[in-house]
Amino acid sequence: MSKPINTALVGFGFSGQTFHGPFLSALEQFEVVSVLSSQPDKVKQKFPNATVSSSLEEVLATDVELVVITTPNTLHFEQAKKCIEAGKHIIVEKPFMITSKEAQEIADLAEKKGVLLSVYHNRRYSDDLLTLKSLIRDGKMGELISFEGHFDRFRPEVRDRWRERDLPGSGMLYDLGSHLVDQAVQLFGRPDKVYCDSIKQRNGAQSDDYFHMVLYFGNKRAILHSSVLVPKAPSMITAHGTGGSFYAFNIDPQEAQLIAGVIPTDDSFGTRTDKGEYTDKDGVTTPLSYEKGAMVNYFKEFANAVRNGGQVPVTPKDAVTVIKIIETAAESARRGAVIDYSD
Repeated sequence: MSKPINTALVGFGFSGQTFHGPFLSALEQFEVVSVLSSQPDKVKQKFPNATVSSSLEEVLATDVELVVITTPNTLHFEQAKKCIEAGKHIIVEKPFMITSKEAQEIADLAEKKGVLLSVYHNRRYSDDLLTLKSLIRDGKMGELISFEGHFDRFRPEVRDRWRERDLPGSGMLYDLGSHLVDQAVQLFGRPDKVYCDSIKQRNGAQSDDYFHMVLYFGNKRAILHSSVLVPKAPSMITAHGTGGSFYAFNIDPQEAQLIAGVIPTDDSFGTRTDKGEYTDKDGVTTPLSYEKGAMVNYFKEFANAVRNGGQVPVTPKDAVTVIKIIETAAESARRGAVIDYSD
């Protein structure tokens, strides 16, 4: 086995504790040696041997190879730039940046400095998308014509947290929209046009809590939708092709398992017993078992890129594209119009 990658975790809030810490702790490819946090007691419970730092400069002064940035969106640009200039590989929590200009600048800087950069679009590894991709590979979908992705929740009360405040990069479009847009780009590539309706629906909401987006790909469409006022969500994915349709119900279990403390390397991680549905071109519907969710593969692929020269799991080019689409969607919502998309 190669030497573990000395890793620093910058930020130890919900994202750092739930979506990054468990994988970095469970996988032998990583060793967390430094954590930037104002909660040393919580850090020590999870990473007893790590140094708790109070500034990014302290982190960068150590021999860490990789910095995982899980701080609020408004800090991503400044922190990513400092890490790259210090010669560190970086993983940035989504959304990558607030503007496409920032995103491209960081991507260009990483290439110039010869460091690896990836953005944590972990929903590429959700069981429903993996199942759809499997159906496509097996030819059961024929040519994919439409993809409808939902990420709905029921949170009627506005909470006092940075994700819901009136700040650049806050709101559902940047938060959950990043996941859905990335999934659509994985399936269809870059769109020709973008339409989006994005609004505040809850009393006292400071940032958008609802959006409905349509991405145009010639004669194909991706419909992306998110709301926090949906007690019983419809299917997470509805996809139609010339060979059949796929329906994914309920949410991939990996987030709930992480919150419950399931170790990501356990055999039970990423599995569930409920089924989706596949309808063939003759209209016959059959239950369909999901592929196993595999967010752990994101970190395995990144480790392979560091040690063996493999491809990073989410490329800077893809990450920039997602931010450009979100920017275009925000402009569409402001103007109430379909907007041409251009790189």
